[in-house]
Amino acid sequence: MKRKLGLKRFVFLMGTLVFAVAFSGCASAKIEKQSISPLAIITVAGNSSLPWYVVKEGEEPKATKGLLQNAINSKFYDDDPEVASSFNRLDYAEDALRRIFGEICEIDFVGKEEVVSSKKYKSMSEGLLSIMNTTITATDYKDLRNPGKYDLKKLCESVGAKGGVVIEFEFFKKTASGTTVNGTVCPFVKMKTKIFDQTGKEIKYKTYTVQGAETLKVAGRKYDADALVEMYPAVIDQLLTQFAMDL
Repeated sequence: MKRKLGLKRFVFLMGTLVFAVAFSGCASAKIEKQSISPLAIITVAGNSSLPWYVVKEGEEPKATKGLLQNAINSKFYDDDPEVASSFNRLDYAEDALRRIFGEICEIDFVGKEEVVSSKKYKSMSEGLLSIMNTTITATDYKDLRNPGKYDLKKLCESVGAKGGVVIEFEFFKKTASGTTVNGTVCPFVKMKTKIFDQTGKEIKYKTYTVQGAETLKVAGRKYDADALVEMYPAVIDQLLTQFAMDL
């Protein structure tokens, strides 16, 4: 009888512990919004084209294809709307981040010019391998997807920010039905997010994925690229809204 009672107590305690861990995990996932306001945008980065999202042998595709692909994109595909609009997507995302966080979270931002023109921001290194980098950024930002804790702390101090945010996109197009030869195509976007406090400590990291609801007809591998490009701002808004609501 005592052994059964002990077992019941053990199960109860374990259940209580699991509940407590789960509850604390949910609680720790939330951020006191005013503790990071105003935020400094450290970078908004992404890829320079819209590759097909095709999973091969269980391996997800990468949005960046390497230096050769970037060179080909810049030299031969300037007239391709999918490539020509690449910086526009990131500039739109930066503006949307400020707008959506303000509307949903009531979080303010340090002005862009104040951040990117600061002495500290200019001194921050993009890394030894930056010459091999195939990622592009929103206008005037550096590729600082992994900022150093000390540098970020000093940047926050210099511009009066209480935190920093890093956004990295992977932009794709994906078949909604059929194949890449004949079917329908839609936007497919992944967004990696990081938030840091004013000491440079990373306090939130999460990846979001959204497949666009709008589709276009593909016939003989041909589709309206201009119309496809116009679909991405709505998807970016959806991603940033999810991000804001998670805070």
